[in-house]
Amino acid sequence: LLKSILSRDIVMPEIPELLERIFEMSVVGQSDFVRTQSRHVFLHYLLHYPLGKKLRTYVITLTKQLEYTHKDGRMSALELLGMLISKLPAELLKEYFLVVFLSLSTMLVSDEDAECRKGAGITLEDLVSRAGNDNLRDKVWNLTATWLADKKLKHKYLAVLLIDSLSKHLSAKRASVLIEQLVVVVNTFSVWEGEEDNATSTRDQIVYTGVLTLLKLNNLSVLPASVYDRLQELMSYPHQWVRLAGSQLLGHLLSGHDCKTVLSAATSGQVFGDKPRHK
Repeated sequence: LLKSILSRDIVMPEIPELLERIFEMSVVGQSDFVRTQSRHVFLHYLLHYPLGKKLRTYVITLTKQLEYTHKDGRMSALELLGMLISKLPAELLKEYFLVVFLSLSTMLVSDEDAECRKGAGITLEDLVSRAGNDNLRDKVWNLTATWLADKKLKHKYLAVLLIDSLSKHLSAKRASVLIEQLVVVVNTFSVWEGEEDNATSTRDQIVYTGVLTLLKLNNLSVLPASVYDRLQELMSYPHQWVRLAGSQLLGHLLSGHDCKTVLSAATSGQVFGDKPRHK
């Protein structure tokens, strides 16, 4: 009955209060069926009813549900947000861009569940793709550069994750600037300072994700020669997965030079130039 009423865009005094409950059920509903049906009903309401400033309130409330206690509720809120991002008119999306971006970024770095973090990364990529606005993307990269330079490890890690997730939207010029910052970060944390129990830390995650991101960005901009020395140091890093990432990047970089150049540098202690034979 409710779907039938909403499909006809009928306006009734009782609808807003009823839809508030539907919105709540899209997150706290006990079954996947209830959450799914509630998401679709509420999405129709958001897109087809004249909500005015109330729409902003709903968007902000929805982003707050990304911190809901239970994983299923957070994932449902994330799915609803993703559907809204894909269907909102460009001008409205521009208005809500930053609040959505910041909320998804927080989820990307802070959520305890890997599936939620992955979903946040995918939704972030969709958000930036739909933005279609250089000014908005500049804001994203300016924030990322600021976080990468921040003293807090969590902010540095968030910046590395954002570069990795959104690298397809980087221009060669912007990639070059971020690569310089990223190399400094990787160089800083590549020396092991962990405890004997080899517990995984944020520092480890920064190095690991940073190295893999540099491997991805090498297709956009040439990496500086200084990265070679640090990659060699990573070969003795305690965590196998960090050593593997370092060896993958080192192998990729060395493949850009002919064998004679590699052999000559290895025997003479030379540092490679930053102009490979191919990318």
